[in-house]
Amino acid sequence: MKNFKNRYVITGCGVICSAGNDVKSFQSALKEDRQYFSTVKNKISDSFAAGFISDDVLKVDKKKTRRQQLAESSLREALKQANLANKPSSDLILISPHNTDDRLLNETYMQKMGSDDYYSKRFLPDTGGYALAGYLSNFLNHSGISFSLSAGCASSNLAIYQCISQMEISETEIGVVSSATISPRSEYDIWTYQSLGLLNDYSFSQQESFFGPLDHERSGLMLTEAGASIIIESLDHALKENKEILAEIIGYGHFNCNSSSFSSSSESIEKAIEKTIQSAALQASDINLVSLNTTGSFDGDHNEIKTMKNIFKNSKAKFNTIKGHIGDGQEISGLLEIIGNLESFQSSEIHPCSGIRKLDPELSLKGLVVGESVYDDQLEYFLNFNNSVYGLNNGLLLKKWK
Repeated sequence: MKNFKNRYVITGCGVICSAGNDVKSFQSALKEDRQYFSTVKNKISDSFAAGFISDDVLKVDKKKTRRQQLAESSLREALKQANLANKPSSDLILISPHNTDDRLLNETYMQKMGSDDYYSKRFLPDTGGYALAGYLSNFLNHSGISFSLSAGCASSNLAIYQCISQMEISETEIGVVSSATISPRSEYDIWTYQSLGLLNDYSFSQQESFFGPLDHERSGLMLTEAGASIIIESLDHALKENKEILAEIIGYGHFNCNSSSFSSSSESIEKAIEKTIQSAALQASDINLVSLNTTGSFDGDHNEIKTMKNIFKNSKAKFNTIKGHIGDGQEISGLLEIIGNLESFQSSEIHPCSGIRKLDPELSLKGLVVGESVYDDQLEYFLNFNNSVYGLNNGLLLKKWK
């Protein structure tokens, strides 16, 4: 990565979500055109559909919050894969991404409920993002640098970049990025996203299947709950320890257009992607796979696809998204998308989008993988794109380890 003296690689990852309670099952599930949504009752609706994780799978521990359990479950798996499960962890960097929308959503929620102190009296259980870094530090018996990072749905890519930056500054060999989202179970999140017009109409139904991002009938977010973690190591350390290297992190780009809208403009998306590609001294034509941010919103999906068509018009890149399979993971969307696509470097198999029954004709995109997996034995560069409310856009670029 430009301006860094060291090279950095991914040596471990872990996940728990509605599509699988470990990385292998999750990656396998994404290869099918199948959705992993279920419904529960809550105070808002007799039926709310999202990517829920079964309590039997999670094995609920009442001494811990749900967010803590999800993050811990994914982190255990990542540490095991990186051969760090039984090693001292005092000398590492830990960053936990969380949702940046807290203050805005708090205010919207309180206004909806008609009470200024409703939040302080009733909501405080398991907001979680701010405290999660401390909890995970305690879990790791870690006394070094750890903090939460807030950039909404763009948090994961930024957290990985900041983790590497901290590793570079402090000359630390190991970094951890770990977090969880529980939005579908939070009365607060459901109310506020509904109030802001961001929830999918089909969230309040008993349907067995739903219209995913890019579908002609899409109508907004489908939420998911999940935990996700990755382990980052300096290349020298990973080689010295004879680690399995899953991918090398070679580029990052960020552009904030300071929009007052919930959707980023095409221009700001383009600048973020261009910066990402330039940071690795590559051209758009070099990119083989792009994970889209598409959430199911009309303006957001339209602006993003318009930009992809322009940037990659001379490229053979393939495009996919996991949100049609499990929903929007918000602060850990990037982690889920990266983990879901990592296996493609080994198998050359690129998983499809799901939930697209009839593609919106305005969103047709050359290279979009729909219905079933495709293979690309030349796959070398993978770009993960994310954006969030108010114009936060970023990309992370990974390279196949050979």
